[in-house]
Amino acid sequence: MLWLLPLITAVWILGSFIITYVIAVANGRVEPNFPYISYTAIYAPERAIFSQLVNIGAVLLGSTAYVRYIQVKADYPHMSTKMRGCNVASLVLGMLSALGLSMVANFQAKIIQIPHYLGAFFAFGLGTVYCWVQTVITGKIFTRDFNYSRGVLILRIFISISVTIILFIFTATKIFYKKHKFPGSKWNVHRGVYLTSTSTEWLLAICILLYVLSFIAEFRNIRLRFPEIVSTVERSNTMETNHQLS
Repeated sequence: MLWLLPLITAVWILGSFIITYVIAVANGRVEPNFPYISYTAIYAPERAIFSQLVNIGAVLLGSTAYVRYIQVKADYPHMSTKMRGCNVASLVLGMLSALGLSMVANFQAKIIQIPHYLGAFFAFGLGTVYCWVQTVITGKIFTRDFNYSRGVLILRIFISISVTIILFIFTATKIFYKKHKFPGSKWNVHRGVYLTSTSTEWLLAICILLYVLSFIAEFRNIRLRFPEIVSTVERSNTMETNHQLS
């Protein structure tokens, strides 16, 4: 049932964004079309709901990255040193991306900006790099495993390219808007730039979650056994004797 993990992760995180968006719009905090994702969680109760839901999503995302790392390691035990390094790098990037998501949830954009934007860099920037590293791993596997799906490789290449383009557009328009905005400019002078920036942020999040969904293909064929716990504490003879007498 591990294939459900990436599905639950993607649905949970996107659902968290949508829930807080709906609440923020209903309370008149943001405009219906289109606020930045984090701007839907500036005020209570939206920010509390956003933090709680997205923190859970961050744990799910980190778990997905870990299972993917273990899956590649288990399926291809004789991988090259370079391939092994890519797999380890993907785990680190995946965990940092999950950490960034949690930082975005816990540090509101208009209140504690530096940790928030650092978290956004981890989630989106390193998340994009994660997609590319996983695509490289997928390509290496495809050249060695004749049973591997070409469709999965093509899908991941397409998503990685899309994520990169969208990230560039989002970053450029975000910087431009932040530098040139003035009160009310998002409704007239800079309306196009503002909407491009906000909509590409949503698209970026959706595309990264689509990449996470692509792991369903591999996760269908694996099972996770719970680890055994081995005690290294030596019992004294007295304790063993008392145990036998009882």
